[in-house]
Order: sequence, then C-alpha cells, then structure tokens
Amino acid sequence: MENGNCNLSEFSETEFFRKNLVSDEATKEVCQMILSRIFIIVSLIAINLSWPLILISCGNSEDKESISASGTIEARDVDVSTQVVGQIVSLQIEEGDSVQKGQVIAEIDHTKLDIQLRQAQANLASAQARLAQAKLMAQLTSTQTQTQIQQAKALLEVSSSRLSQAQIGEELQQTATDTQIQQAESALAQATERLNQAQELYLFAQAQSKSQVEQAEATLKVATTRLSIAEKGAREQEVKVVENSVSQAKANFDNAKSNFERMQKLHSEGTISKQQLDLAQLQFDVAQSQYKSAQEQLSLIKEGARYEDKEAAQAQVDQAEAALQLAQSALIQNNVRAKDVEVARAAVKQAEATLALAKANALQNKLRKEDVESTQASVDQAKAALQFAEANTVQPQIQQQNVLLAEMQVKSAQDAVELLQTQINDAKITAPTAGIVTTKVVEIGELVSPGMPIAVITNLDTVYLTIFVPETKLGKVKLGQRAQVSVDSFPDRTFNGKVTYISPEAEFTPKNIQTKEERVKLVYGVKIELENPEKLLKPGMPADAVLKF
Repeated sequence: MENGNCNLSEFSETEFFRKNLVSDEATKEVCQMILSRIFIIVSLIAINLSWPLILISCGNSEDKESISASGTIEARDVDVSTQVVGQIVSLQIEEGDSVQKGQVIAEIDHTKLDIQLRQAQANLASAQARLAQAKLMAQLTSTQTQTQIQQAKALLEVSSSRLSQAQIGEELQQTATDTQIQQAESALAQATERLNQAQELYLFAQAQSKSQVEQAEATLKVATTRLSIAEKGAREQEVKVVENSVSQAKANFDNAKSNFERMQKLHSEGTISKQQLDLAQLQFDVAQSQYKSAQEQLSLIKEGARYEDKEAAQAQVDQAEAALQLAQSALIQNNVRAKDVEVARAAVKQAEATLALAKANALQNKLRKEDVESTQASVDQAKAALQFAEANTVQPQIQQQNVLLAEMQVKSAQDAVELLQTQINDAKITAPTAGIVTTKVVEIGELVSPGMPIAVITNLDTVYLTIFVPETKLGKVKLGQRAQVSVDSFPDRTFNGKVTYISPEAEFTPKNIQTKEERVKLVYGVKIELENPEKLLKPGMPADAVLKF
C-alpha cells in the first residue's frame, strides 16, 4: 500500500486486510466497493455466456402435436413499366397510395402520335375508296364476261344434248333389235324352264299320290286279312296265298332297291333330277313296307292269333282305312297342279309370240344420219363462241389483281391505324393489379423509354410467410394445412393461413438463425399464404407460425 491506495495486482483481499488492520476505516470501505463491482462484472459475463444455450433450449421446446417456426412477411411486388417512349405529362400516384387494377397512374405525351393517327386514318379512308372502286370495276367486267360465257355454254349445252340424243337414238336403233331378241329369247327360256318344272312337279306329286293310295290299299288288305285270320283262323289255301304274297313282295322290294341304288348313282353324276331320285326312293320305301307287312301276315297265320292280336288287327284295319281315305284325297287335290302346268304352257306361248315380234322389228332398223350431221355442226359453232368468250377472261383477271392490290393497301393502312391507336393507348399507363404504391420511380417531365420502370405496386390482399421445417417434421406438413400466424405488431391477434408450397429440395438453415448448431441442419422451405383484407400485415414484419397436426 502506498499513500493509502489499494493495489489488487499485488495483494489478495485476505492478505490486504491482514496486513492493514491498522488502516483507517475509509480505506477499507473503498476496497470493499471495488471488490463488489468486480464480482458483479464477473457474474454478468457468466450469464451472458450461458444465454445462447437458453435460447437454443427454448427454441427446441416444441409441442409434439405442432411445429413452431419464424419468418418474415412477404408480398408480391409488380413492376409497372412503359411500352412507349416519351415525356411524363401526368403522374397520379404517390408512394403509399392505394390503387385499383386498371386505374390510370401516369400518362405520356402522345401529341405526335395523335397527329400521326389522324394522317393514318385519312390514308385508310383513301385506300378504302380505291378498294371500293376496284371492286366495282372488277364486278362489272366479271359480270359481262360471265354473261357471255354462260350464254355460250348454254348454247353449247343445248347443241351437245341434241347431238347426244341423236347419237343415242342411232345406237338404240342399232342395238334395240338385238336387245329385244335377247330379252325375248331369255323370257322364252325362263318360261320353258318353269313349264318343265311344273310338269315334273306335277308328275312327281301324281306318282307319289298314286303310290300312297296303292300302299294304303295294300296295307288295308293286309290288315283285313290279319283281322279275318285272327277271328276265324287260317286255312291251308290262305297260307299258300300269303306265302305267294311274301315272295312277290320280296321280288318287288329287290327290284325297287336295285332301281333306287341306280338312281342314286345317276343323280351323283348329274344325269337325273332330284325329283326322279325322290320318286325312286318313294318306290323303294313302299316296296320295303309291303314286304315287311307280308312277312308279318305270314307269321301271324302260322302262329295263330291271341285276343290282343285281334284287337290290334282291328285297330290296324281302322288305321289303314283312314290312311287310304287321306291318300285318295291327296290324289284328288293334286289335280290343282295341273292348272299350274297349263299356266306355264300359256306363258311359253306368250314368250314365243314376243320373240317373233322382236325378230319382225329387225326389218325397221334405219336411222337418218342427216340429223346427226346437222347437230354436230351446231355443236362446233357453239364451241367456237365459247372459246371467244373465255378468251376475254383476261380483263376480269386484271381487275381482280387491282382489287387484291387495293386490299393490301387497305390492310396496311388499317395496321398503321391500329398500331398508332395501340401506342396512344399504351401512353396511358394503368395499374396491372390492385395494391399499394411502394416505390415511385419517375416524376412529371422525365423522359421514359420502353421497359423503363414507372413504379412498384405491392399487392397486400394476400401475403406470404416462408418458414423452414426440419426433415424429421416434414412428413407431417401437407399442402392446404392450416396455420396460425402472429406478429409482434398485433400481439393479441392471430392470422389464419394455409400451406401452399413445400420445397422439394432440402437446404441448410438460413444464416439469420442465431446459433451455429441450427445453421448446419438441413431444412425444407414451407410457404404459408395469408389473406390480408385489412392490410394489417406488411412486408418485412417478423412473424411466428404454428402448424398443428
């Protein structure tokens, strides 16, 4: 200690008080004050070093049913620029003004454009007048030429039609007789074929009906004999008669079978018709049935009859009588087919008469060739007149070219008017969207050029908040998910939003995160859309978002 001052670099507090017990009281108070201040400073340093750890702990204390994150409010900015060059003569906005979509916010001087537009409109009117005159001339010339051509074509058409008729008449006269003869011969052949078919069908039906009658009579005879034998018994003479019937039926059956087989072979070779084959088969079936009936009758005679056989024999007699009546009725009805034969025969006679008439007309096959030659001369004259009229079509083509040229001039003048009108319209700069003017770039009197910005409009109807979600929590975040957002400016309010975008790629935590440990983590950007009808949320506001699961 020197001059009553305390040197902390040389003495500790204990040693200081031990060696200076005899010092005055004031000196002790000064030293104690210094030591107290040193302790406070050291304590504050320790607390400051531990503060980031407290922030990290608080930031990670997250509810398992939600995600909390922070970000900055963003809005969509729209740059308003001009499409024409000129001087600003009217500027109707200031920074902070609210504008509506389509509202005029500035106007560029378009005096020169107005003069050019009036000149272009005058040029357009002149071009339209020239086009109308060219169309009128083209129409008149075309009408005259078309009238001449139509008259020539009409004359040629009439002459050609007469010539065609004369030539056709000549050809018809030359070929009519042959055609009539061919048709008559064809009709005669068809009528003859129908007559043959009708006759063949009639004969077949007649033979079939007769065969059915004969078969029915034979069956009735056999049935009657069976009944008689069953009732009285057979005599020796009757047995011999039946045996002879069996032999005769066997011979008839063999002949019918041989004839049927021969007819089958001839039909397969195409020698006979189907009706003839059917007739042979019918005869075979009848002979076979008669042979079988004769055998049964002989067996009945030799064996004798029982009571049941008598009843069966009586039933066969009744059935045979009914079959005979039916066959006789069919034979009578077959006479109707004879009328078909007569009708077919009459048709053949008519066809023969028609053929004879067609051959007689061959003697009148003459034409007057003078009519054809006279008509051909008229056609030649009409062709010459048409060629002359078509040669004059050059004038309408020239007039049409003038119309096309005038139309091109009108189109060019219209394009010039539309271009100038568009430039004049573009001189009035309108707000492309509703919002707040956040930046005014130009002032009245400044010269602007196409693409040069005029102002920046920020749309505050909808704002956005981008937060960053860890990879471990990303699976719980879905598009359209609701979020609650709060800002420091309105601590008592929350704003509802929804997730509209989830980044497909991971990135490191942005550098504005406080700790190094957080900045090295991979996170995904998530954009939250917020409706802002009251315009309370402003770009740049810090905001906190909570996504609940």
